[in-house]
Amino acid sequence: MKFFQFLHNLLLKGDLGPCRKWIAPLCYYLIPLGLFLYILIAYLTGNLWEASEELGTTTIVVFFVLLYAKPLAELFPKIRHFWTIVGLRRELGVLCLWLTLAHGFGPLIEEELWKGENLRAIIAWDNYLFWGIVGGIGMLILGLTSNKASLKFLRKGWKKLHLLVYPVMIASIVHVLLIDLGEYFIYAVVGIIFIILKIYVWSRKKRKNLQRG
Repeated sequence: MKFFQFLHNLLLKGDLGPCRKWIAPLCYYLIPLGLFLYILIAYLTGNLWEASEELGTTTIVVFFVLLYAKPLAELFPKIRHFWTIVGLRRELGVLCLWLTLAHGFGPLIEEELWKGENLRAIIAWDNYLFWGIVGGIGMLILGLTSNKASLKFLRKGWKKLHLLVYPVMIASIVHVLLIDLGEYFIYAVVGIIFIILKIYVWSRKKRKNLQRG
């Protein structure tokens, strides 16, 4: 009976119930361990590049879910599922970091990026690896500061720092478009829709504030 009640609350209200307490350890510890084993097996079986591509797709999907949650929650406040995702922003931010690191392991090994001459060779505006590294550095900063300690230490500066999500989004989109424009064009569309959505939410808030004033 409790299970059906939990399922009812989850599907209709977006309420995670007792499962909420497991999200953090899952994103912080268990999934990273699984990703390490996945990458290790892919490397040993010669499927590292394919595994890296799959992880890259997963990373950008999770990242967009994270980005879209807040504006959608503000536009549709009665749909509690969006607010549930908003409440998981820190955990999902850390998850994006782990996915990014796992995804980057493929190019690091296959392209031998630890060699200085190889790393210097990819620093070009039209190189997809360059944009991947730019996005990865931004994601590293966001992921490492997705915790209460960073929020307390940085205070108001935390929100300014996390505006990095926008350059990271752009770098990620350019990264995949340079790999295959036709196949990954959908990500550019999703990114443009997100920007339009954010502008609309911002303008609506501004109008409401003016009316109150």
